[in-house]
This record gives sequence, structure tokens and C-alpha cells, in this order.
Amino acid sequence: MLPLAFAAIYKVKNIYKPIFWLGITAYLAIEFLSNFYNCANHHFVLLYLCLATTIALAYKLDFDKILNYNARWILGVVFLFAALHKILSAEFIDGSYLGFTTVLGGFAKPLHIFDSYDLFVNENAAVYNKINESVPRENNQGIFNTPFDQFINFIKSFTWVTIAAEVFVAALFAFKPSRVSHMFMLLFLATLVFTRSETGFASILCLLGMASCNDKFENYKLFYLIAFVICLTASFTKFGYI
Repeated sequence: MLPLAFAAIYKVKNIYKPIFWLGITAYLAIEFLSNFYNCANHHFVLLYLCLATTIALAYKLDFDKILNYNARWILGVVFLFAALHKILSAEFIDGSYLGFTTVLGGFAKPLHIFDSYDLFVNENAAVYNKINESVPRENNQGIFNTPFDQFINFIKSFTWVTIAAEVFVAALFAFKPSRVSHMFMLLFLATLVFTRSETGFASILCLLGMASCNDKFENYKLFYLIAFVICLTASFTKFGYI
């Protein structure tokens, strides 16, 4: 579905019809809603993008303007609610989520190329498995190794930096986007892929980024396109998550 959305943005004529995208939107709605509790949040963002494309195609003379406007607001709302979700999550705010994810190797996966990092993760995985396999598991405790001193303070700081970055992106795209908006968005995408390997989500953000580029920022579409191809390739080759 992602290549189809990309093709629509670049006006490939054989799928440049509202009825086609209305069908895609209806299919995605049925597919995602039937699997509501197991469907990733960013899959619904794709649904909104397809719906926005359908609406924009119904007004061909204003296609670019309508799609651009909708893409901006989808980005703004997505990042705003992402930040609110984190703020309302006690486990995220106190650093527990990022800390736990990091010590078990689920954070910054490219660091696995270093043997010392792999050893650190494997030691913590052994502790976690021992706790998880204990019967009963209630009140069992284990001590995880941390990669460096002041790790807890670093994680708490990084938690708030993440929230601040998402609020900043939301604000940038809610108002009139500038070069700063797209530069910061591309930086955010690179950070997201490096830290969480969420290449499926990043692919959709790339599409929204392309759609939000007006004539003044046409050159940024190339950067979004390159990022899109990299993320999509990583998703389908299992280096990331679809």
C-alpha cells in the first residue's frame, strides 16, 4: 500500500482516480478495524493519508493545495497525540520504558555491531529470562547491568527530549512549514530509525513529509524519497518493523 500512496503523490496517471483511492481507503478501513487491537497505530495514519488523497483527487484543480494542507495537519496531530500519550504514561515519564528497552537491546539496534554491546545485552537477557521462568514470578527481582554511569539520569533526560521533539514537530507543521520544519523532520526520521527501527512508521512519515512540501520546498521531496526507499527496504528485509 505504501508504494501506491507514494505514486498518488507523484501523480502516476493510471491510479490518479478518486474512485481507486476510495476503494483503497475502504479496504484499509475494513482490514484495520477488523484487527483493531492488533493493528499498529501508524497503520491508521496510512488510512488517513489515503482518505486525504481521495478527497484531494476529487478536486483536481486544487489537488496539491488540499493534499499539502491535509498532510501538514495529519503530521501535526500524529505528533501531538504521540507526545500526549507519552506524557500520560507513567512508565514512559519515569524512564522505565526506555530504560528497560535499552538494557534488553531493543533500543539503538545498530549498536549490536559492537561485541561489547552485544555482551551487555546478552547478560541482561539472561537475568530477564531467569526472572520470567521462575515459578511463581511474583516478587522475583533481578539487577540489570547499565551501559554507563548516570544511565538512569540520561534516560530520564532523553525521555523529555523525545517528548519535546514531538511537540516541536507538531507545532512546526501545524503552522506554515518552513525549511526548518523539513530539516527537523528529516533529523527526527533518522533518529527514529536509529533508536527504534520503526521503519514502517518512518515510511509513512516520509510520505506525509513529501505531501506537505509545497513548490518552495520541492527539493526536500528528494530527501524524503531517499528516506522512504531506505525505510521501506529495511521493513521488507526484516531490518525494521513494517
